[in-house]
Amino acid sequence: MEWDRTDQSRRADIDIYIQEEAIMNAEQLKGKWMQFKGELKEKYGKFTDDDLKQIEGNYDKFVGKAQERYGDKKEDLMKWADQWHEKPTPKPVGKGQ
Repeated sequence: MEWDRTDQSRRADIDIYIQEEAIMNAEQLKGKWMQFKGELKEKYGKFTDDDLKQIEGNYDKFVGKAQERYGDKKEDLMKWADQWHEKPTPKPVGKGQ
Protein backbone atom coordinates (compact mmCIF):
# COMPACT_ATOMS: atom_id res chain seq x y z
CA MET A 1 0.00 0.00 0.00
CA GLU A 2 1.37 3.40 -0.93
CA TRP A 3 0.92 6.44 1.26
CA ASP A 4 -0.74 9.31 -0.45
CA ARG A 5 0.65 12.80 0.10
CA THR A 6 -2.09 13.63 2.59
CA ASP A 7 -1.11 10.77 4.90
CA GLN A 8 2.58 11.65 4.56
CA SER A 9 1.83 15.28 5.33
CA ARG A 10 -0.20 14.36 8.40
CA ARG A 11 2.56 12.11 9.70
CA ALA A 12 5.14 14.86 9.12
CA ASP A 13 2.96 17.36 11.00
CA ILE A 14 2.57 14.93 13.91
CA ASP A 15 6.32 14.26 14.01
CA ILE A 16 7.08 17.99 14.04
CA TYR A 17 4.52 18.57 16.82
CA ILE A 18 6.04 15.79 18.94
CA GLN A 19 9.54 17.20 18.42
CA GLU A 20 8.37 20.73 19.32
CA GLU A 21 6.70 19.45 22.50
CA ALA A 22 9.90 17.67 23.55
CA ILE A 23 11.97 20.78 22.84
CA MET A 24 9.56 22.96 24.78
CA ASN A 25 9.68 20.59 27.75
CA ALA A 26 13.47 20.43 27.57
CA GLU A 27 13.74 24.23 27.56
CA GLN A 28 11.22 24.59 30.37
CA LEU A 29 13.06 22.05 32.47
CA LYS A 30 16.39 23.74 31.88
CA GLY A 31 15.00 27.18 32.70
CA LYS A 32 13.22 26.21 35.91
CA TRP A 33 15.56 23.47 37.10
CA MET A 34 16.43 24.96 40.52
CA GLN A 35 12.77 25.37 41.50
CA PHE A 36 11.69 22.11 39.92
CA LYS A 37 14.28 19.85 41.51
CA GLY A 38 13.35 20.93 45.04
CA GLU A 39 9.68 20.14 44.53
CA LEU A 40 10.55 16.97 42.61
CA LYS A 41 12.65 15.60 45.44
CA GLU A 42 9.99 16.55 47.99
CA LYS A 43 7.17 14.82 46.09
CA TYR A 44 9.16 11.93 44.57
CA GLY A 45 11.76 11.03 47.19
CA LYS A 46 13.41 8.21 45.25
CA PHE A 47 15.51 10.76 43.34
CA THR A 48 18.90 11.05 45.03
CA ASP A 49 21.12 14.13 45.10
CA ASP A 50 23.39 12.26 42.69
CA ASP A 51 20.42 11.69 40.32
CA LEU A 52 19.63 15.40 40.37
CA LYS A 53 23.26 16.30 39.65
CA GLN A 54 23.29 13.87 36.71
CA ILE A 55 20.01 15.25 35.35
CA GLU A 56 21.04 18.91 35.86
CA GLY A 57 18.13 20.23 33.79
CA ASN A 58 18.52 17.74 30.91
CA TYR A 59 15.06 16.53 29.86
CA ASP A 60 16.23 13.24 28.34
CA LYS A 61 18.19 12.37 31.47
CA PHE A 62 15.17 13.29 33.59
CA VAL A 63 12.93 10.94 31.60
CA GLY A 64 15.52 8.15 31.91
CA LYS A 65 15.90 8.59 35.66
CA ALA A 66 12.11 8.75 36.06
CA GLN A 67 11.89 5.37 34.30
CA GLU A 68 14.76 3.96 36.36
CA ARG A 69 13.38 5.08 39.73
CA TYR A 70 9.64 4.80 39.17
CA GLY A 71 9.12 2.27 36.34
CA ASP A 72 5.41 1.71 35.96
CA LYS A 73 4.60 4.90 37.92
CA LYS A 74 6.67 7.02 35.53
CA GLU A 75 3.52 8.13 33.72
CA ASP A 76 2.14 9.71 36.93
CA LEU A 77 5.45 11.47 37.55
CA MET A 78 5.54 12.83 33.99
CA LYS A 79 1.95 14.12 34.30
CA TRP A 80 2.91 15.87 37.54
CA ALA A 81 6.00 17.37 35.85
CA ASP A 82 3.92 18.66 32.93
CA GLN A 83 1.38 20.20 35.31
CA TRP A 84 4.20 21.77 37.33
CA HIS A 85 5.62 23.41 34.22
CA GLU A 86 2.20 24.66 33.13
CA LYS A 87 1.46 26.49 36.37
CA PRO A 88 2.04 30.23 36.17
CA THR A 89 5.28 31.61 37.56
CA PRO A 90 4.60 33.94 40.47
CA LYS A 91 5.55 37.55 39.81
CA PRO A 92 8.23 38.94 42.13
CA VAL A 93 6.98 41.29 44.80
CA GLY A 94 9.24 44.20 45.57
CA LYS A 95 9.55 47.91 46.05
CA GLY A 96 7.58 50.10 43.69
CA GLN A 97 5.07 47.42 42.71
